[in-house]
Parts: sequence; structure tokens; C-alpha cells
Amino acid sequence: MQSAEKSNVGLIASLFWSIAAVSDLVQEPREAWGNPQSKTRQFMRNYTQEVVARYANSPAIWGWEFSCELSLAVDLPNPPRNSDKIAARAISLANFQSATLDFAKVVRSIDSNRILLTGNSLPRASAYHNMTEGGFASDTEQQFATILLRDNPGPFSPICIHASPAAIDRYFGDHRVSYGQLLQTCINIGRSAGKPIYVEEFVPVPAREGLLGGGGKDYFAQELNAIETSGVPMASVWVYDRKLLPDRSNLTFENERSYMLDMIAAANRRLH
Repeated sequence: MQSAEKSNVGLIASLFWSIAAVSDLVQEPREAWGNPQSKTRQFMRNYTQEVVARYANSPAIWGWEFSCELSLAVDLPNPPRNSDKIAARAISLANFQSATLDFAKVVRSIDSNRILLTGNSLPRASAYHNMTEGGFASDTEQQFATILLRDNPGPFSPICIHASPAAIDRYFGDHRVSYGQLLQTCINIGRSAGKPIYVEEFVPVPAREGLLGGGGKDYFAQELNAIETSGVPMASVWVYDRKLLPDRSNLTFENERSYMLDMIAAANRRLH
């Protein structure tokens, strides 16, 4: 935190990146997140209280986040039951909403100004049908809107999405959209609820060859242009200088993708 303050870097603190770690620590099943009286939830409240109270006045703090892509584990049909795959097992919608709203209540009792994020990804293309039918039919745009707002309830604002062009061939069941159109759809849905959109993760390399010109500079230029022209107020790239688990999306000022950071800086100058 002190290093961020000295370097004028903004931080969004994700307090429960791995929700399984907390329930494991207090020796409860992950489903205990849905029980307000559980040791898991008590740990969550105590830890959130301590961290937010300690750093709420730091100029480095831009916002607070509950978890990472927890919505992707909601309503999965036939989830794996192997105890060695805790991170992949489904969590119920009731658990999800109860825990996130409890977290928000604790944060807002201390800090009423910073942005508050769920940390969720873009809804799966079949999320509505997963919830209502237990199937994998593609959702319509209206059904997608229902899930996007469900996954960012109440005080959570802005609406958080993790979205890159790799997703565009999945949306929607009633019509297909470009990456830019998908972002604009999310903006319109957020506007209906009085919430802006934050593209918390966009990935600088394609998931597969052939997408938006096959990758590299052309791919990233088109992705960045779509974000810039969409009107989303904030977006961040995944990921900068990830030393512990390097991959093709890792950006540094020294590696072969350093030009992408220069392109982001140029986009920021145009926007500001």
C-alpha cells in the first residue's frame, strides 16, 4: 500500500480471491458461505472490517472487490463433486447473493465513497438457461441482461465484467454481436440500473488463432479501439508483470509485448 502511494498507483483490493481458502481455513465446507452464522462468514466480516478500516483513508485505494469470477460457478448443471476440485464445484445463487451483500454491508459501514465490485466475469452465454432449465441453450439479449444485473446486485457499482473478443461468437442466442457491440449492450444494461460498466479484465492476446486477424498488434489494436470507442469509463488489462505464473497475456516493459503498454498509454492520453 505504501509503495502504491509513493508511485501514484491506484489499487482495487480483492479481499477473497479464493473463497475456498477461507472455508478451508475455518474447517467448514464451501457452502458455509451461504450461512450468516457460520465461521466462514464471521471470518469474512472480521477480515473485511480490519482491512477496510486500516486502508480506507489511503489515496491508493480506488475500490474494494469481493472475489474473482464467482458468478461462473453459479448454477452449473452437473458440477463435479470430487473434493479435490473444490474451486470448480458449483455454489448456489443463494450463497452467492447472501455472501456478496454481507461483504458490501461491512465495506459500506466503513467506506461510503470507493467503488464496490463483485469481481464477476461476463455472464456465461447460457447462464439464464442454466438457472431456469439446467440446460445450455444460448441466452437472448434480454436474458443476458437479467443475469448481468443479478450478478451485480444492490450496492455493487460499477457493474464488473471480464470480457475480451474471444467471447463474441457466443452472444446472443437471438442475434450475434461484435466485441464493440457487446460492450455497448452492457453499457445500456448498466444504464438501465444507474450503474456504469467496468471492463475489469481484457486479455491482450486471442484465445485462438484467426480471431481478429490472428493476434499480435492488429488484434490488440482492434480490441483497444473497441474499448476506447464504446464509452466504458474504465478498463484494465490482464495482466501486468505476473511473475508467478507467466503466460502469453503477461505484459511488461521489457518483454515482446511491451508495445501494448505503450498503446494503452496512448489511449489514455487521447481519453484524458
